[in-house]
Amino acid sequence: MHDLVEIADIHRTDTSDNRPDPVWHIEGQNFDLRFRAAGYTPYLRTPPRHVDRQLLTPAERSGISFAERSFA
Repeated sequence: MHDLVEIADIHRTDTSDNRPDPVWHIEGQNFDLRFRAAGYTPYLRTPPRHVDRQLLTPAERSGISFAERSFA
């Protein structure tokens, strides 16, 4: 059985300290991830789509890619 990771929201926030790097906050079901990254850029690889469920298959996601380009 595979556990699914569901992301509810992604935030980029400025910090109150003197470090220039933003803090990324990824919230999901049963997890909360925060990290600092100067060069992190999220890419939307395909246009958003409306589906009647909260799960996309790997084929619907167009597989795994680390390409630094968006769909537009």
